[in-house]
Amino acid sequence: RCCLPCLPFYPGTTRKPLLTATMYAKRPAAGEEDRPAAKRPRRAAPQVAIQAAHYGLAGRRPRMEDAVVLMRAPEFAKLLRQEATTPVDDSLPRVELFAILDGHGGRRVADVAAAALPRAIASELASCLACKKAPAAKATNPWKKKGIVKGALRRAFAAVEAACLAAPFEDEGCCCVAALVVGDDCHVANLGDSRAALLERRRDASTSSTWTGRFVTEPHAPADAAEAARVA
Repeated sequence: RCCLPCLPFYPGTTRKPLLTATMYAKRPAAGEEDRPAAKRPRRAAPQVAIQAAHYGLAGRRPRMEDAVVLMRAPEFAKLLRQEATTPVDDSLPRVELFAILDGHGGRRVADVAAAALPRAIASELASCLACKKAPAAKATNPWKKKGIVKGALRRAFAAVEAACLAAPFEDEGCCCVAALVVGDDCHVANLGDSRAALLERRRDASTSSTWTGRFVTEPHAPADAAEAARVA
């Protein structure tokens, strides 16, 4: 079992936006645990189940400046079909998107980004279905090839940035951290100082639990020497 909390980081404040997606493997059906492996019926491996929720506090600010995207598989599949130029096969893996847009100076740019991000990602994934570099659209996972989802996320983030720059809100902005689940693979992307952490719970023979965690994103903060040098 593992969790993906997305934590915008605000030193010295009490503001705590949180989005958590929990992924866990389904247990075997009753009676299958004791059945010899050779006699078990063959069937496709179950998808990892996902639970998701979000929570936020405005803290010291007069109003909440963050926006959240929580798009489950049926909704994303509908969006994917709208963006595709060719028929989308029903056997494609599920795609789900979870994101926090951390507004700066207001919420309007965060709302623009939250509205644009799902469609931008769906558009990029849909274009990959007809791309020569991707397997056929009827393959089990046409986005499995290395680099396809990474490239799609990069282009989608660039498209969202262009939409934000075109918005008439010069004194506002936002950061973003997103987790895109494709099948049973989780792809994480961030822009700014919002962060994602991977938590894993392990159980030993005594049924006690041990939690371990690590950040899976690097914050783009001006206080970081490498980041300051990159944008200089």
